[in-house]
Amino acid sequence: MARLGDVFGVQEMTNWLKAWLALNITKDGLHEFVDREVKQFQTGIYQNITSTLGLSANTTCTSCLTANILPCPTQGVCKKSGRKSYICTHDTPSKRYRPCPLSICEKVRDHIKNDHRFNGPSWKNTCAEQWACNHWQIGKCFMPPDGYIGVTSIRDTDFNGVISVLLNCKHFDNLMSFSIAPMSVSPCLLSKARDIGKAVRHSPSCEVTDSDLNDYFNTLETLLKDSKTLANDSSAQDAVSKLNLLRNESTISLAEMSHLLKDAHETLGKAENVTKERKAQMESYMEQLKTKLDEHAETLIKQYTKNFTEEANMFTEVRKANITEHANACTVESKRLFNEHANTRTEESKINLTEHVNTLAKKSIQDIQGAISSKKESDYENKVEDFVGRLKQHYNLTMSHVSISTLLPSGDEFLYKIYAAHAICRIVESNGGNKTENPITTYKEILCRGEHEKLHKRIFLQGEAGMGKTTFACKLALDWCNPEGTLSSISKTFGDANTLQEFKLVLLITLRDSVCERDVTNMIKKQLIDMVYTDTERNDAYVMLNKIMQQEMCLVVQDGLDEWKDPEGKEAQPIMLSCYSQCTVLTTTRPWKLTDERIRKSQIDSLFELKGVSDPQELCKSLLDSFGCNTLNEFEQYVTKNRLRALLFSPMLLSLIVSSWVDGTLLTGSRCDIYTVLIDGLFKKVSENISFFGQPPLMCFQNTRYLQQSFEHLQAISKTAFLMLFSAEREHSLVISDRQLSHYLTQEHKDFALKTGIITERKCFSRTYQRSTCSFIHKSVQEFLAAVHIARNSADLVVVARYFGENSNAIFENQIFIFLCGLNILLANELSRIIDSTTTTEYLLSTYISGFIEAQANGQNPNDIDLKLSRFEGSYFDCIERHALVRILQMNKLNAKLLEIYPFSNNDYIKPRRLMEDESAFDLSSFRNLESLEINEEILRPYVCHRLSQLKKLKFYLCDCKGLDLTSCHRLEVLDIFGRELTLKPNALNGLSQLKTLKLHTCECKGLDLSSCQY
Repeated sequence: MARLGDVFGVQEMTNWLKAWLALNITKDGLHEFVDREVKQFQTGIYQNITSTLGLSANTTCTSCLTANILPCPTQGVCKKSGRKSYICTHDTPSKRYRPCPLSICEKVRDHIKNDHRFNGPSWKNTCAEQWACNHWQIGKCFMPPDGYIGVTSIRDTDFNGVISVLLNCKHFDNLMSFSIAPMSVSPCLLSKARDIGKAVRHSPSCEVTDSDLNDYFNTLETLLKDSKTLANDSSAQDAVSKLNLLRNESTISLAEMSHLLKDAHETLGKAENVTKERKAQMESYMEQLKTKLDEHAETLIKQYTKNFTEEANMFTEVRKANITEHANACTVESKRLFNEHANTRTEESKINLTEHVNTLAKKSIQDIQGAISSKKESDYENKVEDFVGRLKQHYNLTMSHVSISTLLPSGDEFLYKIYAAHAICRIVESNGGNKTENPITTYKEILCRGEHEKLHKRIFLQGEAGMGKTTFACKLALDWCNPEGTLSSISKTFGDANTLQEFKLVLLITLRDSVCERDVTNMIKKQLIDMVYTDTERNDAYVMLNKIMQQEMCLVVQDGLDEWKDPEGKEAQPIMLSCYSQCTVLTTTRPWKLTDERIRKSQIDSLFELKGVSDPQELCKSLLDSFGCNTLNEFEQYVTKNRLRALLFSPMLLSLIVSSWVDGTLLTGSRCDIYTVLIDGLFKKVSENISFFGQPPLMCFQNTRYLQQSFEHLQAISKTAFLMLFSAEREHSLVISDRQLSHYLTQEHKDFALKTGIITERKCFSRTYQRSTCSFIHKSVQEFLAAVHIARNSADLVVVARYFGENSNAIFENQIFIFLCGLNILLANELSRIIDSTTTTEYLLSTYISGFIEAQANGQNPNDIDLKLSRFEGSYFDCIERHALVRILQMNKLNAKLLEIYPFSNNDYIKPRRLMEDESAFDLSSFRNLESLEINEEILRPYVCHRLSQLKKLKFYLCDCKGLDLTSCHRLEVLDIFGRELTLKPNALNGLSQLKTLKLHTCECKGLDLSSCQY
């Protein structure tokens, strides 16, 4: 036996060696249990598959390579080397992805993936062709991705590999008395054991304190004594006995020392080379160690020689009398041979022991070299922890409070006090183009997909202005910071904050503050790194950010894609480099932005829509409580009387209505009215003197109290809103520099706007001189003020027309058209003609419906409303929208060329009235110039298409009609009917000589005559 203290004079180094031996003992104790269960796991997989496929129990496949069953590219197996090429294992025809000839291997692959706790097996470790004959090839799928390719059995596997199998394979969930939770805030025994392995392997000084060593022994012993299975495992209990001996003994056999250092050499030999400086330190330390080992070896040799001599002398004295006669008879030659033999034995022992000690020294040197080199990984982990801590502190300081009301931006409150659950649904589009909406209430439903809970990579959350997209993004960031915090605990929806702990970082950026940037990491640097690191630390922090985003799972939240435009005009989204493959991107935007053709369907893994708050009454009560009012019942009566309930789903408008109610200001259902009250309330902050318009410039200004005395300021601010919104430089439409703002506003007007809060100013980071950027309090406020300017300056309608003509989606980007319908219907009529004649964008109908409703709500003369539209595509939700749609259709009987509309409702029991239900209000035959017609879920008359001689395309979906006649449609080229209870007359298609496409589904057409259809 050799005393560890004789080799290492430092107690902490002795402890380190003991800790490593304890890990080896624990690994040996787990061998039988883990190996047996992995074998059982393999057997269960193949029994399940052969039974399902109806194959004999002994059927296996050994012809499929790992590459054959993995599609290209597969993460961890295929590595991207350029813009379009990959370096991967699918590099020869024999390794191409293909089905298993017996359909077995794909199912084994799926079983392994399903039973992996994180759905991420280490495919490059394993050989699929050996799955059926070597169960440990399946076990290797649950180990870390590096360092285990050559491992063939559990005996070859190190401690970290064995523990990883236990942690990552769900098969072991029912074999432990505790819950296996690697990502939990309170780590389980297996996680603690893995951390011990890391601490011992990565110790830069090869030292362990007495206290830590005692904790290590306690943890490993508790694991081996686990009551569920290991307590009855003989190998595990034998290991417990060895741990107790090692804990109490201070000596160690040379064989154990050799085993220990051999294991250290094999494990740490995989580490990267160290720097020259650390190499010099190691060489110095190794020389010291070798000297100590040589001294120890010399001491052992002397002791051995001394003991040998003493025993020989004692033997000689005791037996001297008996052998004297024999010794005298011995020849001189015999004595010489005896002496030579003794000397030879002594020299051989000395040489063998010296060689053995030198071998131990070399392996110890390699062990220490690997341990010191691992400090690089330890430094990385410490820097990541520091980065996360700073980021969470920043979020908690900047996002925990929100403004109670847009009327008083500086009056804020804790988010958790006025938070109301968001109403979010998943948008699913079928192959036929029909969309369904499925409500969701958890982060997991947003971030993951399918029963295997695979993470989405590109998620979009759309919602109209003021629906709470930014608030939701802030809540998500705060829930990541505080998974057990108040905000998460009170949330009726999205309370699963622990789901967010899968991500090492949550990086929230507001795109409107980065309109001049293209790269996501540059945005993160300016908005986050520059806020949490000093000037001298920022470069290193930026390098660390890139490392984290490449190596760790991160969530990047891009808030407000509709408020960002590529400075170079090439990209529809900020640039996210492909090397950040571990990152998930959640983007919030207004719906119009997703109509950009550059955003392809393949770039949207999942689409969600935020429809405001799920319970407006809850938010109303919270806001009223914040104002110190106990008038919820009276407020609800006021909302019902003025038909404001539909507006309450928007948190921004709800807070405005509640604030106005508290201040004693009453509202109607007009958007113009609501924003007028908002502007009037903000003007009150500058002067509380009351004055009224004798002849109001706009109808909605009639009851204002604070606009008249500051009308000059209002005109200047409205003109600024207009000039910014329709600027030729799109990046300056929302946020501009203080210098650019001076071109639009005098200093007096600017000071007034800043005091009201209509315009905000923010300082920018600069090393030379102070700069700032300016923007309106909210984009919708800017849009209303721009519409006010247009309504009073008709000549500027040319600018708007040119802008809409050059930007096909412009009408969806803002609410100018809707506001203008309420402010000046004659100008809105003119703008509708321009839009209809210059814009080919689909789905204008919903905007026109909103404009018509706004015109009526503002008391515009019904005879003056004349909105022109030729393409009717979209849906209507309720009776109000149906009425508006019918009125717009009546205005455009001779103008309409395309009609594709259908009723839509989120409620399966309450459907809006059908469009054609009232024939006196809507007669389809009067639309003489209609070229394309699609009707959904209507009851039709047989001659519904009478006089539609210009019709070229006709589609009926789930419609009822007895004896449909289409003989009047001489120019019809495409006919697609998916009926419900629909019959065609035998001669229904007579005269349709231009018909090229005919599709009939679920309709009765006995004896149908197609002789006229030449194509």
